[in-house]
Amino acid sequence: MKRVVMVVLMALFCMNNVSYAGNGDFTVTGSIGVGTSTPAASAALDVTNTTKGFLPPRMTTTQRNSIASPAAGLLIYNTDTSAYNYYTGSAWTALPNTNTSGNIVGNITGTATYAPIMNGMQIFDATGTFTVPANITRVYIKAWGGGGGGGGGGGNWSYDGAPGASGGATSVSAFGSPIVTAGGGSGGGGGARGYFPATPGVGGAGGSGTYSAGAAGARGDGVLTAVAYVAGTESTSPSVNDIYRAGGVGGVAGLVLGNAKGNGGSGGLGEVIAGSSGGGGGGGGYAELVYATSPGVQLPITVGAGGGGGARGADYNGTGTNGAAGNPGRVIIYW
Repeated sequence: MKRVVMVVLMALFCMNNVSYAGNGDFTVTGSIGVGTSTPAASAALDVTNTTKGFLPPRMTTTQRNSIASPAAGLLIYNTDTSAYNYYTGSAWTALPNTNTSGNIVGNITGTATYAPIMNGMQIFDATGTFTVPANITRVYIKAWGGGGGGGGGGGNWSYDGAPGASGGATSVSAFGSPIVTAGGGSGGGGGARGYFPATPGVGGAGGSGTYSAGAAGARGDGVLTAVAYVAGTESTSPSVNDIYRAGGVGGVAGLVLGNAKGNGGSGGLGEVIAGSSGGGGGGGGYAELVYATSPGVQLPITVGAGGGGGARGADYNGTGTNGAAGNPGRVIIYW
């Protein structure tokens, strides 16, 4: 064995374009040909063979992560995930499966369609982690952002309603970076205090999404025109006095779900007699993604919470109400 090594070393040193750099490393200034005596001039390494393949270093994820200062473009085969990984310069990522079979791989917009072959499905209504099942190389992801909270109803004299809180964004990540994000809806504005002319709360903006944005919440039906107040009719003449009190309806999510996931909360009612109502929270955005992946890859998921409703501005008869909380988001993954 030693004799073979010595022969190889002597052959290398006889080449004008090879020098020994120490620590077992050799520097080659030209092209290296393996299986060919005429390597391509533009290639640093030209491997020619019709019965064998190229085998890169194979290692586990832990071993990969232990590589000190990996160079951008560094390639390894990950034995934990059965996939080639390369270093982007800031993070390791898996090489995508380019055999799309006519399917979309990437973000799906509102003008595109995708009909996955569904072998399974997993729903996330809370933050968690999805592990790609065995033999699966592509997943279909749907994400809804959290809805914004409705604004609180305004009081009659001294206190405005508080605005609702924004809903949280929903995201799915791979190898430390988000691959799909659906924005949360903004909170609705609080209703202004009376007396005439109080200003209704404005609706919150809808959340962003690559497929479709959430709808904006509606403005509260506050005092738009003066209506005569008749003493003692707060509860007996709602058509007269409750005109100030209809809260703005929350916006729907970018894609409507039957269980209202991602929808914004409704605005609170203004106090009788003159408090104006709060605006509805914006709906969460919606995003879809077809992601090429490998078995065993873990996809961390953050599900956006619904924004809290704004507090009522209660300072007279206590008939105003708080804004309703927005609905939380959701993630559904099909494979």
